[in-house]
Amino acid sequence: QSGSKPIKSRVLDEADELQRQLEEESEEPSAFKVMKNEENELEKAFHTRNQTNLFGNLMGLRIHMQNPLSLANRLPKSKHYHQFQNNKEIKDKLTEVNQSLMKLMEDFLEIKSCLKEQNEETNQYKRSKRPPPTDLDSLWNEIQEEEDSFKAFEEETIEKWNQRVLLSSGANAGKQFKAINQTVMNQVNNILEDSNRLIARTQTKRNQFHVFGTEVRLNKMLPFIQLLTLTSQNRRG
Repeated sequence: QSGSKPIKSRVLDEADELQRQLEEESEEPSAFKVMKNEENELEKAFHTRNQTNLFGNLMGLRIHMQNPLSLANRLPKSKHYHQFQNNKEIKDKLTEVNQSLMKLMEDFLEIKSCLKEQNEETNQYKRSKRPPPTDLDSLWNEIQEEEDSFKAFEEETIEKWNQRVLLSSGANAGKQFKAINQTVMNQVNNILEDSNRLIARTQTKRNQFHVFGTEVRLNKMLPFIQLLTLTSQNRRG
């Protein structure tokens, strides 16, 4: 956006403002500080509970997603795909699945836009009115546009909360941060730069399954899903 401060400059300004607030709080009367601390602790507990519940719901969603992901892993690879194109029933089913997935992604985009609209800080990034995507290319183009428009705000927010954590953690956290000598987004971007290595790690076959058009393999649950399931059970217990 033209005329706006660079993200790094805004983050530093916010860090200075937080430092000033901490210094002012240290000069407040003790009785007022106790009352204010109690209110802050109650607010923190409320937000912590909401975040814990959100994490639990996301973890449960990921566990439930494992079955469709396992089925997707069994779909034929590109070099074997032509073997199934001559079967009209399979071809019709494939078209039906493609349309269902596009509708699902369209719903996800709409939900994401509604969530942005409910927050005054993200309301400006809500989805613009447009006809529903008619093909995969137009769908991916819209997803890319959404990501690009939200990226600056996303990175600025991550940096802001990282600064708040460092300030509230005291000098020790500051020393650890200086040892790394990188902002949190620099660390993330450094990892993302080596995209080939990152993709290779996500595609490591830690489970065995049967892929159509290839050899038969035995099936077993991913260790990652086993860990999520155990964590979910412990939280309920």
